[in-house]
Amino acid sequence: MSAERLILCLLVAALLAMEAVTRLAEPSLSKDIAHMHTFPQLAETLAPGRAGVLVVGNSLARCGIDPATLSEGLPGHPPVGLMVPDATAAIEWAWGYRRHVLQAGARPDRVIIMTGRTHLEDPAVVQTPRLGAFFVGGAGDRLAFLREELDGFEEKAAFLLSSASRLFANRGRIQPLLFYHAVPGYETAVNRINIAAGGGVTPQADAKAADEAPLATRSRTLRNVARLIDAVRESGAEPIVVTAPLPERWSLPEPVADLLRERAVRVVPLGAELALPAERFPDGYHLDPEGARLATEELVRRIGEAAPE
Repeated sequence: MSAERLILCLLVAALLAMEAVTRLAEPSLSKDIAHMHTFPQLAETLAPGRAGVLVVGNSLARCGIDPATLSEGLPGHPPVGLMVPDATAAIEWAWGYRRHVLQAGARPDRVIIMTGRTHLEDPAVVQTPRLGAFFVGGAGDRLAFLREELDGFEEKAAFLLSSASRLFANRGRIQPLLFYHAVPGYETAVNRINIAAGGGVTPQADAKAADEAPLATRSRTLRNVARLIDAVRESGAEPIVVTAPLPERWSLPEPVADLLRERAVRVVPLGAELALPAERFPDGYHLDPEGARLATEELVRRIGEAAPE
């Protein structure tokens, strides 16, 4: 074997080993990734006939709905599943619901979609690597995502690589672990190089950019909230949109409200109608546990009032 082939084989072996280690250690990279690793369990939690409830959203839902209070307040105390990763919106919820609920055979009776002001709109920036790794699944859906959501070759290549390789998808998280902590003086050296090159970019900002890039920029449409509603109904569940309580009262944008009315989706406007004191929002945005309990109790009451006889 030539030296070139030997080096190539060693590189391939090293990459495969790093891929295997990444897949094993992935949940420890962040609490959010650990949460996304629980999605395959939804098929068991929300098995047909269990009358389960799925909560879909982001950190507003994670901090705003108390699963125990929700289950205890509904008839039969149904199991509650969660799909609430940080910094997600309709595009992640729609494709993630198709992958981890519809295609996996989970069959909740109700799907509670808790949203903030803009989360039901398609985002201006698409987080391609995360979608490829955790949310879009199945050959048909991947082809549809490539066709409908991505334009450039770089975006499509990043999506496909992220679908196949967790090492590639998590490279922005792994880089700091490997270089900042394992290589003495790496952070200082990179900072000096950046400043000398005129970029003025700190290693932290550079790592953050690597974690999020390549990002596809799009106009804000309502394509994915419509896809989410269709997927929820295809699975036999009732979609319920809940506006999250915030320090200031707010309402859904009119185009979103119009779409939900056209689709006959029930809306529980806690964001406009539930007033909670400022101390229930310790960071000025998310509810504390007591606020989540109060909001969930009000949500249960509203669901009970609107339940068919």
